[in-house]
Amino acid sequence: MKLNAIYDNGRIYFDQPVRFKKKKIPVLVVIDNEAVLSGETKDKSTRPVEGKDSGLLQKIHDILGPDYKYVPTDKSDKEFLIEALEEKYCR
Repeated sequence: MKLNAIYDNGRIYFDQPVRFKKKKIPVLVVIDNEAVLSGETKDKSTRPVEGKDSGLLQKIHDILGPDYKYVPTDKSDKEFLIEALEEKYCR
């Protein structure tokens, strides 16, 4: 389902009232690049991972830490993360 919303100083407001079935749900937010200040985010630079192994992959993202940057490739997430872990811890 697509919903329109407005971000205002740390909060997201939907255009119309919405009731959710659960307290926690995954959300994909798409923001115009022009609206984002580059290099000023204070997150851990980890992105949520989808799929049945998402818990394991999310733990791997957490282990890699804030310096880890995801770069899309033709490799699967598992292959890419294994390669990143080897590079960080085996060299």
